[in-house]
Amino acid sequence: METFDLISTVHRLLTPQEVLAPYVFDANKKMLPQVRQKLLKIADFIIQKTIADVPGLEVFDICLHGSLAGYFYRKGSDFDLQIEVHNKNCSFLAKDKRHLDKFLATQILGLKQENYVLKYQNRL
Repeated sequence: METFDLISTVHRLLTPQEVLAPYVFDANKKMLPQVRQKLLKIADFIIQKTIADVPGLEVFDICLHGSLAGYFYRKGSDFDLQIEVHNKNCSFLAKDKRHLDKFLATQILGLKQENYVLKYQNRL
């Protein structure tokens, strides 16, 4: 039976890499153009499937988060892509942020039913 060494596992996970992920960033710490384009294509797909046809909702920002955005990536690290959506003047969603949160969570749930692996998280 294999034993689990908690101390070495924690040390391994909390020790930063020397460089940013070389398959994501170049030596100047700039995202590789092909990676950037692919992430923007994925973000555009999500936007088209969720809010593109909703008047008054707009994308405010798209960011890479998580271990691949910094020095804590490991083999098998995934991309955490944040798409920040603001309700500018959507007539059927109240200005109350909870209504927008419920709407976006429902949209993401619809994509999950199409077998896409996504999660909704309110960062505010």
